[in-house]
Amino acid sequence: MSGSDYLYAAGVVRHLENKLLNPTDIERMVDAPDLEAAFKVFHDTDYFDNVLDVAPRDFLKALDADLLQAKQKIQEMVPNEDVVTLLFMRFDFHNLKLLYKAKMSGQDLDQYASPLSQEEYTKLKSVIIDDEKADLKDYLATALEEFNLEVAKQELTPSLIDRVVDQSYFRAYQSAAKAFKSSFIYELVKRQIDVANIKIFIRAVNLGLEPDRWSTDIISGGTVEKEAYKLLAGKPLDDALAGLASNFSRHFQNAILEFLKHKSLDSLERDFENVELEYIRQAKYMGYGPELPVAYFFAKWNAIKNVRLIMTGKQNDIKSAEIKGLIRDIY
Repeated sequence: MSGSDYLYAAGVVRHLENKLLNPTDIERMVDAPDLEAAFKVFHDTDYFDNVLDVAPRDFLKALDADLLQAKQKIQEMVPNEDVVTLLFMRFDFHNLKLLYKAKMSGQDLDQYASPLSQEEYTKLKSVIIDDEKADLKDYLATALEEFNLEVAKQELTPSLIDRVVDQSYFRAYQSAAKAFKSSFIYELVKRQIDVANIKIFIRAVNLGLEPDRWSTDIISGGTVEKEAYKLLAGKPLDDALAGLASNFSRHFQNAILEFLKHKSLDSLERDFENVELEYIRQAKYMGYGPELPVAYFFAKWNAIKNVRLIMTGKQNDIKSAEIKGLIRDIY
């Protein structure tokens, strides 16, 4: 499939980009005196049709509805399901983790299930919880096989579930990205792997863990491979991260070096997401192709993360100045 097959999608994306939250919307929400006042800002934005019957304290329902609406729009604009699968398989793996943890603990965790998955949650639940047979998406069927092989001789723990499922997710995600033969999409996935690995590395070095305790968590396919992380692990955190930063592009380096100054994981998360947003802005200068709906999804998701951060802050009476310091850049 060629990029020109996405000409219709390009027109739709350009229209939808104009409806994304803008800096004025964000500023009004941050400066609102309380949760209710911040929630009222929704009524002047593209979210208005998702908040009509939602109470301010239930703002997460509005955000889920908005992202589900974005999924439906992407499904309508693209020529096949490949883009949708690439972008939304992450929610399948979220549900997979949830169900494995529910089975392990005996708890009912259905309230935390994502409605954004590609596979029906009830079908996945019947396979994991009830050991029934069902035809699942290929990447999920593979993930189940990988999980059973990996945990067969180990004690099941929440951290083991996270590690094994994350590894399966990133393998499936990389495979889906390669199918587009788009350097933009593949590099985006690679950068997301880098972020995941850097977080794993920082946590491990902070806790003084030996490499054999965490090196299996490192995801293949990033800029820096597992052995390089292991070699740096014996150094103090500042020296280890300074050495690690030298392997990355300037913007990644700046985010890591800024973390060394303040040791704030919240700020590091913000800076990494700003680096990602700066990268996907390249799609604004592309005429057509799968890159445009992919970039739109991450722009929409970025906006939703900002809203969640603001509304959660208001709900917990966090000062506006503190919230403002964690806001991500706007697409």
